[in-house]
Amino acid sequence: MALVAALIFGWLRRGSLARLGELEIRGLMLVVIAFALQFLLDILARARFYPVILWGGWVHVVSYFFLFYWLYLNRHLIGVRILGLGLFLNFLVILFNGGYMPVSGRFLPAHVKERLALYEDGTHRLLQVDDALPFLGDIFYIPGLNEVFSIGDVLLAVGLFWIIAEGMVGSGRKKSS
Repeated sequence: MALVAALIFGWLRRGSLARLGELEIRGLMLVVIAFALQFLLDILARARFYPVILWGGWVHVVSYFFLFYWLYLNRHLIGVRILGLGLFLNFLVILFNGGYMPVSGRFLPAHVKERLALYEDGTHRLLQVDDALPFLGDIFYIPGLNEVFSIGDVLLAVGLFWIIAEGMVGSGRKKSS
């Protein structure tokens, strides 16, 4: 949603995708590696690959270090700083809960709750009574979207919006020649 909203906002401000392509964004492969690790965790968890159930949470934590390095490389962009705050909040709750993002089951369909309770998701699990920092977990819900999200996710979306919308009108730092 943030991506679509940013594109519309950027075009309304007479921005262009060509200007967005001029943004100086470094180390995109770090983001690819982090998300590939998380995707692989999800696949292996659904296949009930036992080592992932034992150690997958910590691989999830490690994936965040690739993202933090990407943030460091791109700290010159204001939107990246906002995105970084959201990433840090998500990282905190994940770190203090064994490498998993706690998810409130309140709004989830039964089959999704069951999958989370059985650790069949490599990066998320059902929220438990004794979880640390539960207010930073995926506990918010907007009717109609059928997704739960966290405070960190909101900041990630705002940061992404900012990067795209400002980049489209040329307000970000340009690539060096």
